[in-house]
Amino acid sequence: MIKRTLALSLLFLLPTHAKDVGQWGSNVGPEMRAWFNGVYNRKGLKCCEAADGYPVEYQMRSDNHYWVRFKDEWYEVPDEAVVRQYGNPTGGGVVWFAEVFGGRAVRCFVPVAEY
Repeated sequence: MIKRTLALSLLFLLPTHAKDVGQWGSNVGPEMRAWFNGVYNRKGLKCCEAADGYPVEYQMRSDNHYWVRFKDEWYEVPDEAVVRQYGNPTGGGVVWFAEVFGGRAVRCFVPVAEY
């Protein structure tokens, strides 16, 4: 538990680097890029740069946490990583990851806008 808490704490302190691997295709317009560039998590840290977020399947589980599926693995989303105040123009869930201790952890997650 202590190792997990330390890893999650470091997750929100460490800088991340954008990795555009074509996850949104080549037709991301300026408005969408501005949205990606303007999303910050609850700790006030920028989620990352344009096209760094990945489209994901997600679900709210009985533990009252979001879980995202990425490359056939499920990741729990920490409460401080859930972002709602910026809307979501993508039409689906978006996640930004950080590399922590050689693994992947959720830095930010934006669900579909809930009305």
